Amino acid sequence: MAQFPTAGHLVSWAGLCPRLDQSAGKRRSTRIRHATPWLKTTLVRAAWAATRKNGSYLQSQFRRLKGRRGPKKAIVAVAASMLTAAYFMLRDEKDYHASAAGTSQTATSSASPRASSGVCGTLTSRSK
Repeated sequence: MAQFPTAGHLVSWAGLCPRLDQSAGKRRSTRIRHATPWLKTTLVRAAWAATRKNGSYLQSQFRRLKGRRGPKKAIVAVAASMLTAAYFMLRDEKDYHASAAGTSQTATSSASPRASSGVCGTLTSRSK
């Protein structure tokens, strides 16, 4: 993977990142690049298949983005995520380990049950 210093460079080369169109502080939605049509087509088809796997992270990512951006932009984002995962698997020579559907990469489980019950207790006492 020496040709691509970062995963972002690979995603850009594959044509799966949108162009930046910004003026006067406004960002406008643009089309994706016209590059490597065989790779882009293959990744998008694989992304459609991955979104049909129940309980997968890619399915939850697709559903999360579909409501805000629409299905076609969401599927391109899923394809970019798949390519990013493939980049790191090849670079680090490790196997793919999918996270659970409801979890995110930045979520921490260090919150104590006492803290969460305190918040719930406060909310229920205020509602009375």
